[in-house]
Amino acid sequence: ASYTLSLHDALPISRNMMTLEQVCDRFRIQASATLDADKLERTVEFLAHMEEVEDMSVIGEFLA
Repeated sequence: ASYTLSLHDALPISRNMMTLEQVCDRFRIQASATLDADKLERTVEFLAHMEEVEDMSVIGEFLA
């Protein structure tokens, strides 16, 4: 049997929740010390669309 739970079903909506762009900007700031610009942007794009990813094991390719 399979069970799927949407993030939107699991977490309450907060008025103080950061936007996707704010999260991406925060990630860029924190990760810029360890990832070059190309890897950083590919990782941001991957994470922004991770709900569409079938196999999360590929994230290692972005962080290696």
